[in-house]
Amino acid sequence: FGFTYKYVRMNGLVFGLSLDLTPNFRVYGEYNIPPQDINSIRPDMFAPNWVTRDGEQINDYPDSYKARIISLGFEYSFSLFKNLGKTTIGYDLHMYEEGKIQYSIEDDDDDFEYHEDDESDEYSAFHYASKYFFDPDAPWELEHNFKIAQELDRNISFEIAYHHGRSVMNSFFFQKTSTLTMGLRYNPDYTVNVFDSSKN
Repeated sequence: FGFTYKYVRMNGLVFGLSLDLTPNFRVYGEYNIPPQDINSIRPDMFAPNWVTRDGEQINDYPDSYKARIISLGFEYSFSLFKNLGKTTIGYDLHMYEEGKIQYSIEDDDDDFEYHEDDESDEYSAFHYASKYFFDPDAPWELEHNFKIAQELDRNISFEIAYHHGRSVMNSFFFQKTSTLTMGLRYNPDYTVNVFDSSKN
């Protein structure tokens, strides 16, 4: 059993809970509450609500909107192969209240900004219009992560992970992506636990 509490100025207030239901099965959860008026660092639709432009407030979200993030997951380890180490499967779910903010990035000729190229008479357009609004009836945004890890011996493990949700690149925050990653981990000193949830 483990309970964590973390608070850093200007960051979210985070509560975490980890339960080892059996020696091989762990469940956990986390509740993240961003500070008041600093809901998220994003483009205009997520700007702190004290920010104004041309004398008007950029965001006008109700007090009920807190940009909260809830995370839930589990890990289960077992012996699948007789001559190898443990096999571990895991699932991680993230729920973002930001799903209630509906937005799109669209071409808009009226909003293009043109800059003259010093080397030619050509002009380039680079600005895209952001359209957004708060929808109290919209569901929270969900993000799913699956992982399977196989210990090959005491020093080496192999991992495969599948991600479906927010793009891993901040510039594409408005798009959902699906990625499959593979990794190899080497621990030169197997007597040292890289991660032991029971000692957190």
